[in-house]
This record gives sequence, structure tokens and C-alpha cells, in this order.
Amino acid sequence: MISENPNIRQRAFASGEALAETDFSVISVAGEDRLGWLNSLFSQKLDDLNSGESREALSLDAQGRLQHILRIIGAETEVLIITGSSVVDELFDYLVKMKFRKQVEITKPELAVYASYGKPAEDVFFQDSWPDVGMGGFRYGAREIAHPVFLNITESLPAELIDLESIEPIRIYAGRPAETEIDEKSLPHELDYLTSAVHLQKGCYKGQEAVAKVHKLGHPPRRLTMLYLEDGTELPNAGDELFVGEKSVGKITIAGNHYEAGPIALALIKRNVDYDADLGLENGQGATQEVLVPQTAGSVSDIPKLPRLRLNNKP
Repeated sequence: MISENPNIRQRAFASGEALAETDFSVISVAGEDRLGWLNSLFSQKLDDLNSGESREALSLDAQGRLQHILRIIGAETEVLIITGSSVVDELFDYLVKMKFRKQVEITKPELAVYASYGKPAEDVFFQDSWPDVGMGGFRYGAREIAHPVFLNITESLPAELIDLESIEPIRIYAGRPAETEIDEKSLPHELDYLTSAVHLQKGCYKGQEAVAKVHKLGHPPRRLTMLYLEDGTELPNAGDELFVGEKSVGKITIAGNHYEAGPIALALIKRNVDYDADLGLENGQGATQEVLVPQTAGSVSDIPKLPRLRLNNKP
């Protein structure tokens, strides 16, 4: 029987003794053109995806802003895509629109997704290898907290599952971004998604030029950070503003109580906020940063500065 204590539920999941709910749905792409076609649409290299292999990818707009997160699994005759249930119809419609004359079949099978920790619980699963740098990837952050969660695909869910809210603090503590960190302005760089979901050497896809430009020459305007929150007050809500003094510098994306670290949160804040700045919420609750994405993220190209020319206008 599952305990009603969220800390006990969380410990049970982190020890591999319990399974958990997710808010994910599945799309299937079959047909002989499936790998090359998906490779042309998304940020990850997918044309050589093997059966049983899993990779993460992003759907971007032309400006490189993040639209969808795709957790992709290769199978013998199809590719399975796990994405947020709230956006699965939107992603499905996009795939159908981009089909053109390709030999692909796109469906939404009656499949469910649940999570396990440390090892898979089904034959078909997505393995989260965060924070390992994926093929063709690049990591800005230095924090090394693993998130060995498996997303298991099944026709029928197990009888007992821990609620998603109870296990989310494990993801928060690992600094692992997900759908909760996406808004209309999100860039992959500010969430450190080049670590796992972007192949920097692959061919063209929508948003590629914008991703490469920020990575090589620029900096994202915001950065993901983890917060240790002052205890004794209610947890903030997603969207609550963070302040330095009276100046708003960012927003909470998700918060929770970790069974060891206590009250913690993920937040997107302005890039130039000092690492040791005194952050606070509107209710007066204080917060201390642990850096996930550094201020130096991006601008990896070593381009020397040319000396300034001085014109001598004297006759």
C-alpha cells in the first residue's frame, strides 16, 4: 500500500521500490521514410536511430524558440515519441502538416506511460541519461546530479502508482528541465538542453541557425537556476516572480519539497543576476541559488577582437 506521506512516497520511488504516474502521451511514426523525415524536422540526429535506442529531441520555431520536447524510442517498424499530454495534439497536428509525400504513418496509439527509477519496468522504454552529454551535444553547466528515470510504455498501467507531484522534487534537485520550464520565449541554451537534445553537427532543421548563432556568438537572455527556499512558508507557485530588492529578475517554474534537500525550486532568471544575489519572493520568502546554467553560456567561438582604428584627420 502506498503511504500518504509524500516524503515516504518520494523515497520509495528513488530507491526503486515504487512506480509513478506521468503526464505523458505517445505518438507513433511508422513507414520507410520515418527516420530521415524525423531527422529533418527536429534538433537531434535521428536518421541512425536503432531499435531499442532512445534519444531526446526538440521542436523549435524559426527563431530557435522551444516548442515541444520529444523523448524518442526506436522500434523495429516504428518510432515512438513521448511528449506532454497537454501538447500531444498540437505536436501530432504539426507532424501531419509536415508529412507531404513522405512514406510515413502518424498515429496516436492507445498506450500509457509511467515512470520507474534506476531500471526499466517494461520492454519498451525511454532512458533519461541526464546530465550526460549526448551525441553532438554541449553542456554549459557543471552540476553532476543524475536523474536515472525510465519512462515505460505499456497498454495498461500498474495498479499502484505514486502521484507525479510527489516525485517532481527529484527532477528539480537534479536540475532536469522539462515541459514546466518552457514558455513562449524559451531557448534551448538557457535550459542547458544542448546537453541532451541538440546535435550541433547535424544538418538543417527549423531553428538550427538561431541555435548555432547563440551557441557560437551570443548569450541567452535568461538562465535556469535551482533555488533552496527558506523553510517555514508555503511553496511558491509556478509563475511567481523573483526579486532582487524591488526589481523583478525572473519567475519560478516549479517548486517542491525534496526528501533530503527540503523546499527547492527551479526558476528562470535574467542572465546577469549575480550568483550570490539575495533573491526573494513577493511573500518575503528568501531563496539561495545553485547555478545550473552559468552566465557564460553561449559564445563558445574564440573570435579575437580587432584593435580600434584611429583616424588621423590632421592635414
